[in-house]
Amino acid sequence: MGCYLNQIMGCQVSVYPVVWFAGSIFVYNLDRWIPDPSDQINHPNRANHQRWRRWLILLSVPTLALATFWHQQWRLAAFLVPALAISVFYSVRPPGMRTRIKDFIFLKWLVPPAVILAALTGPAWIPAGNSLVTARHWPVLGCIFAGLLINILLFDQRDRSGDRAAGVATMATALAKGWFRGLLGFLAALQILFLRLDFRPELALFVGYIVLLLPVSQMTKNPNFYHWLVDGMLLIPLLGLWVLPK
Repeated sequence: MGCYLNQIMGCQVSVYPVVWFAGSIFVYNLDRWIPDPSDQINHPNRANHQRWRRWLILLSVPTLALATFWHQQWRLAAFLVPALAISVFYSVRPPGMRTRIKDFIFLKWLVPPAVILAALTGPAWIPAGNSLVTARHWPVLGCIFAGLLINILLFDQRDRSGDRAAGVATMATALAKGWFRGLLGFLAALQILFLRLDFRPELALFVGYIVLLLPVSQMTKNPNFYHWLVDGMLLIPLLGLWVLPK
């Protein structure tokens, strides 16, 4: 997704894929390293992987630092620090506080997509003090942001029964099933609106993929469906950019 966004914005710097990869490894594994009350119900085998998650976290931090400073991307370093801080306090309680960001239902839903989108587009905002992001990119960013929100909601939907049993508040536990499906439909319709404002074949593929995915997600909790097809939606725009005719 990051490679796609920066291609269409004309920002080509080789270090960014390394930074995105190391950053996603850090955030993903930190969130799963810190246990949640519902993990024993939703993901009983997660505790078996804690040792290698710790090593991945420890290795990702120097990788981020080395890649950033080796290529002298000082603006990116200044941008990454707050993004990583928000990611840490999403999963870990800040000193002197009893709650994490993810303990607030709306922040749990909105913060990860916002941080992800900011991290993915950061290089285009700060190439050399002159932003490459223009008004024509906003429909693209809106479409991607709505897709990231759908991604979060689908995983909340998968974990609904376990979260409810453990008393964990998510959008899926807070809303009735009908309202929750309506929210998914609204976000998909919002994607279509953004697509009409700036039609791009690869984004049409992305939106079409999600529209087809939503009804299937109502019928299965298969882990492979979520690991490969739901998370795989984030690769669709770049694949479309490569495969579809210009």
